Amino acid sequence: MQASRRIRAYALMVFAFAGILTNTQSARASAENPAIGPSDPAPGATLLFPYFEVDLNSPAGVDTLLTVHNSSATAILSHVTVWTDLGYPVLTFNAYMTGYDVFSLDMRSALVDRTLPRTASAGQDPTDTISHKGMFSQDINFASCNGQLPYATPILTPAYAADLRSLLTGGPATYLSNKCAAASHGDSIARGYVTMETVNNCTQRVPNDPTYFIQDVTYQNVMAGEYFLVDQGNALMHQGPAVAIDSSYNDPSITTPGAYTFYGRMNGWDASDRREPLPTTWAVDTSAERTEAIVWRDPKVQITPFNCSNPGYPAGFPLGQERTLVFDNQEQPQAIAATQPFPLVAQRVTLDPPTSGKPAWAYLGLSFSSVAAGANPPADPLAQQAYVTVLQYPESGATSTGSGAISLDTGLAAQHTHPNP
Repeated sequence: MQASRRIRAYALMVFAFAGILTNTQSARASAENPAIGPSDPAPGATLLFPYFEVDLNSPAGVDTLLTVHNSSATAILSHVTVWTDLGYPVLTFNAYMTGYDVFSLDMRSALVDRTLPRTASAGQDPTDTISHKGMFSQDINFASCNGQLPYATPILTPAYAADLRSLLTGGPATYLSNKCAAASHGDSIARGYVTMETVNNCTQRVPNDPTYFIQDVTYQNVMAGEYFLVDQGNALMHQGPAVAIDSSYNDPSITTPGAYTFYGRMNGWDASDRREPLPTTWAVDTSAERTEAIVWRDPKVQITPFNCSNPGYPAGFPLGQERTLVFDNQEQPQAIAATQPFPLVAQRVTLDPPTSGKPAWAYLGLSFSSVAAGANPPADPLAQQAYVTVLQYPESGATSTGSGAISLDTGLAAQHTHPNP
């Protein structure tokens, strides 16, 4: 019941942005001929929700709601993966959508209430009471989902849900032989990110399975979405778009082995995912009273669980960067204070303003070459894709507002001179 009330409470926010979504879709390339390379708003064959937080101890604490839209009349099947803030997959499930359908995922409901979105294709929902078919919508059968969809409520076992909560707060999991796979922040906040892509069957594979991109994924650039990060006690209400990752079956820039692709670290850089990489260099408005950045980064290596007693991070961490600066209102650059301000795959970080002269903006050159990643991606071993979005607090105690950061390059042509003259 709590999850239903939260979803209803956020529903008005979802529909408030529906017009924006429609306008951006009308201006982009078609699903069959996407604009590979440039960062564009929507839709895609993969969605990245770059960050989530859930207060596991307080129902009134921070929570994250994800919504997903099918922008086409064609029914689709999507495969969802929940990752730790170090980029290790800990939960996967499937979600079916009829044409022009929408579904929501409340992260608290998944981690605390052990429930997942109830969806079902025509074969599992012959009376059309779960995933509804509209007058313009296709509704088809995915026979592979028999016995899986719709998910029971609850669906996650108590033991597995306890492992998820422990992993996502930096603790050990019994199914990982009591090893860890996330950073420990010393609190009860579960952190990580979520991806989903269109697939052709109700797969239980995760993206680091070598057969996932060969047998399961499709190239339907039709999904768009939003996420809502809400914490009333700390004046946080941030809405941001899901990051749409375009795919192409025959564009050589992302189908040639050795090319930089979004999931390159998962498939040995063989380009079998056929998904564009994100930019590496970003500009961020920091003119508000306080500015936070949600920063997602590619570690360029597959993460393996590690002994929790070991200090620090697993191989490849903390992540570095080529150069990060903040400019004051007289265009004078100052180095961002922390040596490694964005050490994880997914994080929310406060950006310190310049010591003199505001307003200001930050320049983030986030590419990085590590020993652990080796000479990868082969096309440009220095490149490291990233995504940045902004939370701004206009005055002390005010509710945050969101704004998009500006990408200054693409992952297919990464910039390495900072700032670029």
